[in-house]
Parts: sequence; C-alpha cells; structure tokens
Amino acid sequence: MFEQRCNSYLRNAKLCHAVSVFFSLFTVLIIFNSDAYNAVVGNSGYVEIRTLIQSMCYCSIALIINYIIFNNSFNNDQLVCIPTIDELVRCFIIATIATSLVLFIIDSIVSHQIFSPLAVVSYLVVGTAFHSFLINTSYLTIKKFNSSKKNRRIVLMVGSNRHAVEMARFFEENQILGFYNLGFVDDENHSDGEARLLSTLDKFEDVIRNNVIDFIFIHLPIRSYYDSISTIIEKAECQGIAVHYLSNIFEPRKSKLEASRVGSVHSIVLHTAPTEDWRIRTKRVIDVIMAIIGIIVTLPIMAISALIIKITDRGPIIFKQKRVGYNKRIFNVYKLRTMCVGAERMKTDVDHLNEMDGPVFKIKCDPRITRFGRFLRKYSIDELPQFFNVLQGDMSIVGPRAMALTDYQGFSEDWQRRRFSMRPGLTCYWQIRGRNKLPFNEWMRLDMEYIDNWNLLEDFKIMLLTIPEIFRGGGI
Repeated sequence: MFEQRCNSYLRNAKLCHAVSVFFSLFTVLIIFNSDAYNAVVGNSGYVEIRTLIQSMCYCSIALIINYIIFNNSFNNDQLVCIPTIDELVRCFIIATIATSLVLFIIDSIVSHQIFSPLAVVSYLVVGTAFHSFLINTSYLTIKKFNSSKKNRRIVLMVGSNRHAVEMARFFEENQILGFYNLGFVDDENHSDGEARLLSTLDKFEDVIRNNVIDFIFIHLPIRSYYDSISTIIEKAECQGIAVHYLSNIFEPRKSKLEASRVGSVHSIVLHTAPTEDWRIRTKRVIDVIMAIIGIIVTLPIMAISALIIKITDRGPIIFKQKRVGYNKRIFNVYKLRTMCVGAERMKTDVDHLNEMDGPVFKIKCDPRITRFGRFLRKYSIDELPQFFNVLQGDMSIVGPRAMALTDYQGFSEDWQRRRFSMRPGLTCYWQIRGRNKLPFNEWMRLDMEYIDNWNLLEDFKIMLLTIPEIFRGGGI
C-alpha cells in the first residue's frame, strides 16, 4: 500500500510534468507561428502542415528531455522522501531551460525560426505557471483523498529506537500519503521521550484487538527479541493485520538494499553499484550507439595512424594488454601501438623511472615510446580502438579506467577494488579532473564518487567535458 501510494504520487507528478510541457510548448508555438496556427484552424497548405509537424516534433523532443530529467531527479529506488511541490516546480524549470536550449539550437540549425527568443521566454513563463497550477491542484486533491476517513491508513510501531522514530516522522512530514501513526509499543522508551508508548510488548495483543490498525512495523533488534518478534507476527497474522519487518537487520555503510526472489526463496540484496535495471540497459544502448558512431567517425584517423605505425617501425599495429574489467573479469584491451616492439619485456629496465604513486606505472618521458607514439598519446588517438572493446561489451564509454592486470596485483586495500563493480570506461572523472597528475588514492576516490552518484545525465556531462580535454592534449 505504501509503495503503491508513493508510485501513484510520482506517476501523477510525471503526468502533470508531461501535460505542462506539451500544452505550454504547443500553445506557444501555435501563437508565435501563423503557419502552424492556420494548420490548426483548418487553413492548411504545404507550408502550414510542415510547420505544424515540426512543432509536434519539437513537443516530442521536449517530452523526452523532460522525462529523462524527471526520472533522474526523482528515481523511485533512491527516494528517501516524497518530493515537495517546490522541488517538482524547480525540476520543471531546470528541464524547461534545458529543453529551450536544445530546441533553440535545433531550430537555428534547420533555419526554420519557429522557436524565437520571445517564444523561449513565453514557454518558460507559461509552462512554469501552468505546471505550478496543475501540481498544486493535484497535490491538494490527492492529499484530501488519502487523508479522508475511508482511505486513511493507521500504522503501529513496535519498538521505539531511532529507526522507528524516523519512520513515524516520515509519515508525519508526508501526510499526502495518508498514513497516520497510532503510537509505539515497547518495553522501554529508547527515543528520549519523542515516541509515545501505548503499551509494553506483553500487552501488544490488547492494542491490536482494541484499535483500528492497518499495518504493523517491527523495529526490534532480531538478536535479542527473536521470540518476541515471532509472537508479534503470529498474533498479527491471527487477526489478519499486515506486518512489515524492516530490511535493515544489518547497517552497511555503502550498500543499498533491494528485495529479490529466486524461485520460491525470498532474499534481501545488498549492492553498492547500480543494479542492472532500465538505466543500466539504457547506458548499454547508448554505449553501442556511441561506439558505432565513434568507429565510423574515427576510422580514417585510425587507418592513417595504422599506416604510419607500420611504415615507421614495421611492428604490429595493435597493442593488446590484459586488463581487469567488470567484477574483475579479465579481457584484452585494444590500443594503437605507441611503444617500440618488445616494450613489455623492457619494463624492468625503466621501473625506477615511475612517476606515479601506488601500484600504477606511468612515465611522462618513457624512453620506450616512439616519436609518433608520443603524438598519439598526447591526443588520446591510441585509445580509439577501444571503441571495439565497448562494442564487445567489455567496456563502457564512461566508467572507471580499465586497470592493467599488473597494476591490479599491486592493490593494497580492498576498498579500491570496488571500482570494478561497474564496467571500465574510456573516460570518467579521472579524465576531466587532472588525468595523470592525480595521486593514486584521489583517482580511486573519484571512481567511488562516480559509482555512488552515477546517473545517465552525469555520463553525458562527462562525455561533453572530455572533448576539450582531448583537444587540450594532456595525455602521456
């Protein structure tokens, strides 16, 4: 019931979002374009129909952009509170500004000039006003419906610890959901007086027998209250009252909790990296599309580079190296060869020149690098064949850097190995925040930051910021 009401509220907010986007943008485009207006009222020729179709395409693009921004701002799996009206309006304004920028650029490129600066401003004003009206109206309607005597749900907290108080506070702060906390049942008050005790645990049966109760939330520690919990569940089951036992039996520092089922066995999943849901699947689709585009665009550069490598020292064109990938899977990474033939065997001769701390090996003026290889590294051209690694599924466009097997074997702390819980990428924070100048621990910290805060919008941001870094020529 709780989850359904949360999802219902978010679906309603999403619908208000979409209706506001389409209505306000379509209205503005019709008002500011006589051709589109004539098509709507029936005076339609070729030009008018074309303008109307283009307006509809703009509205579709706006809906897609807003949907992506809304989903990343209010992801059901990560919500710890219901978004307020102010937060929803703020999200709409951000999405509207982003949409206006994208549509203005598209309109300038196609030179149809149906989305003028005045239309942009009008879209922002009309859209925000209409969205505010819709979201406020729907909020009050849902709150009135859920809080009515017939639809209000009464909950009982068994236990009075911090988690019980936090949940009661959550229901109090999010009254739109229509959940009311009757009180707490516990042998002692562990909340410094914040929790209102209705009875002790041995009187639990009297409480549920003489009160309207829809849900019971058990917050007792399982180790010391196992028998009491079993009795409470049995008595609640006897009277047909739904019982929630919280999944935070353990309190991991980083892991997120998720319910799962394998056959008939139910389990609680603890994971630190994003699960393979629609977002990860979307990321994979984007990887494949970007890899194909990258291969097509850079194929001439790779071909010319390969020819020069072959002419200058007649060695192999592609350099393959064992790298550690997703959850420590070993794969071969592909690069254009930038070092002399047999460079791997010469590594022990230059170990003393290493300029990186930690287990990573890097030399700015490595004597094994060829003259042309230095140019390839400077502009990251040597890494272009890794688009094929992305296409194969070993790598992603954005993700922690693929670590050499020899470097991985030098890891001294286990927390650093969490970086392998996502596919390695061509670029990430390390690429746009210092590259090879970063200390090893800072590099690892940035990888953890990426994993803990990952979303699709952040990937696009990293991709865009990587482009000037490449042209700046900071590779070694």
